[in-house]
Amino acid sequence: MTRICYIGNAESPHLLKWINYFAQEDFEVSVISSHPSNMTNAVYYKDRLPRVIKLLNSVKFLKPIYFMVLIWTFKKLFEEIEPDLVHIHQLSIFGAASALANFHPTVVSTWGTDVRTNNFVRAYLKKRALGRADYVTATSKVLKKQTENLIEGKKTIEVVPFGVDLKEFDPEKIKSGKDQNYIVIGFVKWLKKIYGPEILLDIFLDLNKEFNNLKLVFGGDGEEEEKLKEIVKKNKLQEKVVFLGRITIDKVSEVLSSFDIFVMPTQVPESFGVSALEASAMELPVIASNIGGIPEIVKDKETGLLFNPGDKEDLKGKIIRLIKDEKLREKLGNNGRRFVAENYSWDKSTKKMEEIYQKVLANYEKSSNGGK
Repeated sequence: MTRICYIGNAESPHLLKWINYFAQEDFEVSVISSHPSNMTNAVYYKDRLPRVIKLLNSVKFLKPIYFMVLIWTFKKLFEEIEPDLVHIHQLSIFGAASALANFHPTVVSTWGTDVRTNNFVRAYLKKRALGRADYVTATSKVLKKQTENLIEGKKTIEVVPFGVDLKEFDPEKIKSGKDQNYIVIGFVKWLKKIYGPEILLDIFLDLNKEFNNLKLVFGGDGEEEEKLKEIVKKNKLQEKVVFLGRITIDKVSEVLSSFDIFVMPTQVPESFGVSALEASAMELPVIASNIGGIPEIVKDKETGLLFNPGDKEDLKGKIIRLIKDEKLREKLGNNGRRFVAENYSWDKSTKKMEEIYQKVLANYEKSSNGGK
């Protein structure tokens, strides 16, 4: 049985999907986590650091020592776990340290913000980490180009997107929770300023004056939550604006089934937008910012409508268009599910990743045997 050790946040829903899938296949899975986790096969790295070493990271000029100890900690953990392959998800400084522990074979998957940095030291460490990797994957074509800027010399970068499980995200199987008296506009993301929840709420306040059959639902939590709730309370719209809080992985499809329109008003160049794909899989029309890798997964006027990021009037106009045109909503939603099935199904993503694992393991075994 092949032993895989994942490096990343064991509580991340994206990483959990990979962990759960390969744990059910012919693999033995363990995780070295950047965050505390209740997972039985996960090790929280800070639990292995001496208390005095943890304090070093809070002192700027001592951080290099902390980083070296972190590399040493990964070496010891790899000796303990004895994996056949290490897969690093997200090239944070945590991920870079694990790569520089120099275990082989290692696969590195970049997710987005982990390869965008103006810090010279961090960029250097990430370049070194990518240089040590035996294989590199990226979640989108845009991210592949960004990752290439951090790689010196030639190295294959494979695009392996976060796929969507079409059996789980199936509008035919999930009993619709739609409120027939309202058109529900939905948002599922962290409630952080960079993702535009306040912009969407501001627009909804205007739309509510024009239409009396609208509801707005926020799925997720974050730093903007209390501020948004205060705005809703001030405008006495508690019955029309709903906050669901953090949504667990198994409840996302159920929440999406209650929406009529999905809006993704992000203000940052996301490399991928899996929530938009999940909405499309549920046959929802998607309105999203025309930025970063989003145009790869939301096809303008085919599976959704793109708007200029930060342009409230443009976003408002796109929402109004879908409020008024039920047939267009249906058309974009149907096209969206077909697009996901053809390009971003979970089955295709897992098959591609498994092929990469087998290729990397075979190449490493061959090189270890002197190319025989």
